[in-house]
Amino acid sequence: MPLIDQKTKALIVIAVDVANQTLSGPFQAHVDMALKQGATKEEIEEVLSFMCVYGGFNKAAGAFAALKEIFEQNS
Repeated sequence: MPLIDQKTKALIVIAVDVANQTLSGPFQAHVDMALKQGATKEEIEEVLSFMCVYGGFNKAAGAFAALKEIFEQNS
C-alpha cells in the first residue's frame, strides 16, 4: 500500500520537471495529472515558488511561463 498519495506524487514530479527543465510535454502531462488528482492551481504555483529557492529562479521562471500557457489552453 503506497504511503504517499497520488496528488503528492504528481506535485513532486512537477518539481522534478522544474529541476530537469522538462517544461514541454512532460511538464504539461504532470500538471494535468496533478489537477486530475485534486491539486489546485495555487498548490502547483506554490511548488514552483518553492523551486525558486531550491532549483533556482531562472528554472522556476520558465516553469511559471509554461504553467500560464497550460492554464490559458485549458480555459
